[in-house]
Amino acid sequence: MIIVCCWIPASGKSHWARAFALKEWLPYFNPDLLCDMLFHIPWNPRYNTKDFTLQVVELWRKEHGMSPIIIDATFTTRKSRKALMERFPNDNIEWHFFDTPLEVCLERNVHRKNSVPESLIRSMFQTLERPSEKEAIYHIYH
Repeated sequence: MIIVCCWIPASGKSHWARAFALKEWLPYFNPDLLCDMLFHIPWNPRYNTKDFTLQVVELWRKEHGMSPIIIDATFTTRKSRKALMERFPNDNIEWHFFDTPLEVCLERNVHRKNSVPESLIRSMFQTLERPSEKEAIYHIYH
């Protein structure tokens, strides 16, 4: 099973994902964290960190099999979520959407260690595609 936490930056997904991963002893994959740990570079929109993270997940799966894992990334469009499902066709994917209001995300972002440009958060919110019933198992947190 792959548990995916998604929505815009500062929506609470990373906080929830880290806590759940620790509680359940699950491997936790986050694009920002991987880039920081492996390359000592902060998040930057120019880098395709999500694709890199999925490559790391593929390597993990080859080594450790189908044990449950958590991916913490935005996946704000149906196209990006479909690509993940196609990349891991034999996995059950459980989506966790953090439906946090834009203004709350913007306020939280101001207090983050590695804040995301406000214009990017607003842009992501404008293009955000809510989950559909075709996206299998999903949970929405308000």
